[in-house]
Amino acid sequence: MSWKLDCIVKLAVEENIRVRSMNPQWEKSIPRPYYFKENCTVHINIGRATGKTKYILDNSEIGDVVFTFSEISKDLYRSIKTKHLFSSLRTCVKEKLINVNFVYIDEPSLFLKNQNCNIMDVYEAFKYVDSEPIFILLGE
Repeated sequence: MSWKLDCIVKLAVEENIRVRSMNPQWEKSIPRPYYFKENCTVHINIGRATGKTKYILDNSEIGDVVFTFSEISKDLYRSIKTKHLFSSLRTCVKEKLINVNFVYIDEPSLFLKNQNCNIMDVYEAFKYVDSEPIFILLGE
């Protein structure tokens, strides 16, 4: 079943990029964290055991950031390609990342609860990157 999720996420990302390319003025019209939230986010909640973690494992690359909801859940990502695997937002901020393609959050509600923060804190953490990352939130 995960190939279906793969197609759904890829189509959603393509559409996100297409719409943003048609409206370049949006990036300059609001503060960067709000721009990320409103225009650079694909959020899919499709239920348990549907391939969300597998999607991240199969699609994350070297320049991407992956957030897991706990230190224990990081074990699921032993084979991940990215160098930027975090279970803590604070640790990510300390890295001072410059160029990020995708930011994946596996089970965002659990991640945010464990961090005692909200989604705007995540977007705020990336406001100084040189790139325009796409935030892919998979789960509730």
